[in-house]
Amino acid sequence: MYRCMKSRSSATLLGFVVVSSAAALCGQAPAAQQPTQESETKAPSGTSSSSSQAPETDTKRRARRFSYGAQLRWSSAQPFDGKGIEVGDSKTDISHAYDTTSASSRWGIGPVVDMTLTSHIVIRAEALFEHLQYTKVTQVYTGTPTDGTLNVTYTEHTRTGYWDFPLLLRYQNSPPRPTTSTSSSNSGSRIHFSLNPIVSHAFVEVGGIVRQLTTIRSGNDTLDSDNSTAYNETPTKASHSTVEGAVVGLGLRFVDELNLKVIPEVRYILWSGPTFESQSTLSRTRQLEVGLSFVF
Repeated sequence: MYRCMKSRSSATLLGFVVVSSAAALCGQAPAAQQPTQESETKAPSGTSSSSSQAPETDTKRRARRFSYGAQLRWSSAQPFDGKGIEVGDSKTDISHAYDTTSASSRWGIGPVVDMTLTSHIVIRAEALFEHLQYTKVTQVYTGTPTDGTLNVTYTEHTRTGYWDFPLLLRYQNSPPRPTTSTSSSNSGSRIHFSLNPIVSHAFVEVGGIVRQLTTIRSGNDTLDSDNSTAYNETPTKASHSTVEGAVVGLGLRFVDELNLKVIPEVRYILWSGPTFESQSTLSRTRQLEVGLSFVF
């Protein structure tokens, strides 16, 4: 009986040792292997994300066909010639003196859309709005304006606006890639001037344009020689509410790392006819303008 109890206690002690060892092994093994697994899982994921994002971003930049943005335009001159004229009639001894002054805005703004066909050819569509305003004074004399008698003065205040819709075909160069620090350090202290960095950003464009007038509003004052007055708001009529034209231009195109394009340019426009053509009120048919657009 003593031997049986001794054997049972030995078996119990052995089982306790085995269970304690197994529990210790089971509790320590994951703690020892966990950093290795995390490092193994983090390294491939970081490597794969960094290696896959760059090609994916480059592919998106290359595959982008449409770009959108806005343009700010400044015209070099007022839209009217602003020349006063005098017209006399020897039979009736009545003379008319006409004078038109323009207070129009020379700034225009609107959206732009670029469609890239190839790395060098781009089609651009724009819609630019601008205000138009002028004052026309007509004086009627008996005799000549110099030594005659003023009978009546008509003053016309006209305000309107117009949309310009250019459609352009652009040929552009590809900007050079930035040089590395090694190549720049090898250049030493020598200064090299070359037009190639400028020419690489340059482009030329040609196309057509359509101008569409908006609603015309006029205020007409009449002042007689006896100081009596009259007023009406009969709108004046434009000679051509829609005018077509041709456009040529050149400029520079700069692209940053976020694919934001900054594009300054100069354009020359030749219109097929004037929008307003009445005595001294004559719209210009040639236009020089400077534009700055931001496209993304």
